[in-house]
Amino acid sequence: MERTKYRPPKEVAQEHPTGCGIACVASVTGNSYSKVMDTAQKLAETQEIFTTCRKNVFYMKSQGLRTLLANFGMQTKKAQYVVHWSSVPDLAIVGVNCRVHNETDKRWHWIVHHREPDGEASLMDPSANLKSHRRRITKSTRPYIFIEIYC
Repeated sequence: MERTKYRPPKEVAQEHPTGCGIACVASVTGNSYSKVMDTAQKLAETQEIFTTCRKNVFYMKSQGLRTLLANFGMQTKKAQYVVHWSSVPDLAIVGVNCRVHNETDKRWHWIVHHREPDGEASLMDPSANLKSHRRRITKSTRPYIFIEIYC
């Protein structure tokens, strides 16, 4: 696959406590949160998009995100573990700050990583309680897994 061309993700806030994956897909596809949520819920009728069936709980694993991104015409690579921030490609959705609940239940917060034309990496964090969703990489943002995105 060819190197991803720079396209700045738009700032999108998650509208549900567990909607960070939905917001990240909206950010990189240029769609609204509600449009991506509607699409995800329709896809969830026939495919495993969310990791739970509880009402208003939208935890997503990497394959659910990849399915949703593909539905919006985005090509992705299979999720990979992060060795270091420098190993994250120019445009990717990254799972950060992993919490292990048990052997089969790991949860993380999804954010968008993108590299500016000058090579500087920055993040779009969809957390609803932030004044600005654009941030720089800090030590407290611990990457776990990433999904590379091709436009």
